[in-house]
Amino acid sequence: MHKRITFRGMEHSPVMEKHVDQQLEKILHILDNKPGPKHLDVVLDASKIHCDNKVECTLKTPQFDLISHHSCPDIYEAINISIDILYHQLLEAKRKLVDDRKQLGRHEEFKKER
Repeated sequence: MHKRITFRGMEHSPVMEKHVDQQLEKILHILDNKPGPKHLDVVLDASKIHCDNKVECTLKTPQFDLISHHSCPDIYEAINISIDILYHQLLEAKRKLVDDRKQLGRHEEFKKER
């Protein structure tokens, strides 16, 4: 698992990095038994002009290619919401993948019956 956390417009913060790692645990738990390379990028962007902080999460695996982003004044809230969005996208993509596999198997069964 390749994980990268990028800080833009702010200094590197071990506390913030630890918070991101804690939030990513639920995503990493789902991806633990998936084969192949996994790349997870989190970009924390603090704007000096506007009061919005932006967080963008990108997940790339052989099965999934997901992106989530959120902006709000509180960087920790933006982290939580962006990772939650990515988590729900991952669950939905995984559900669709399982459903497609089930449909493929059922399709083959119906072909044999005819």
